[in-house]
Amino acid sequence: MRAWFDFLRERWDKFCEENGLVLTFKQQIGLAILLLLFLGGVSFYYYLSLPKPLKLIEKSERKLNFSKEFATEAKIAVHIGGEVKKPGVYYFPTGKRVIDAVKAAGGTKKGANLDAINLARKLRDGEKIIIPGKESSLNLSSTNADKNKLINLNTASLEELESLPGLGETLAQRIIEYREKNEGFQKIEELKEIEGIGKKKFSQIKDLVTVE
Repeated sequence: MRAWFDFLRERWDKFCEENGLVLTFKQQIGLAILLLLFLGGVSFYYYLSLPKPLKLIEKSERKLNFSKEFATEAKIAVHIGGEVKKPGVYYFPTGKRVIDAVKAAGGTKKGANLDAINLARKLRDGEKIIIPGKESSLNLSSTNADKNKLINLNTASLEELESLPGLGETLAQRIIEYREKNEGFQKIEELKEIEGIGKKKFSQIKDLVTVE
């Protein structure tokens, strides 16, 4: 360190001699301090102007995306009733299924007939799900139509669809497969897109069904 200091001093004295500068040793020390302060300020300003490290940027972006994902998660409202322990309106993220609604409602009662509904179907906003009892689901008949009770194509069980005039088990199953594939009916006219349901058969059932 001492040798380096002597070297710098010799270079400075030579510079002053060549350029006609006359400075005392104290003045030289003061000038050196000012120079160091200037260089330090420039270095600090340059450091502040540098971009943030890539890792810190990536970490903050991940945190922002994580919060945004949960803050904007879509919700749907579903009314579930019938043979469940806690019927009512429940809210779910999109993509949940009927089985999730059943669990949210406390599960089913002892007399519930889960075979009458599709537990794997995706939930739709604003729909009403009725879990039937074993006795009521087995006694469904065409009298539903006689009582002017419209059958919902989006929630009806296989037995309910079979109760419609001209529909047997095969066509009823095709209706269920269609609504599962297309996530429900938007209008009753879609029935005509199902194989086996022509204009004549559609005219027989169009006033007996709904998609609400």
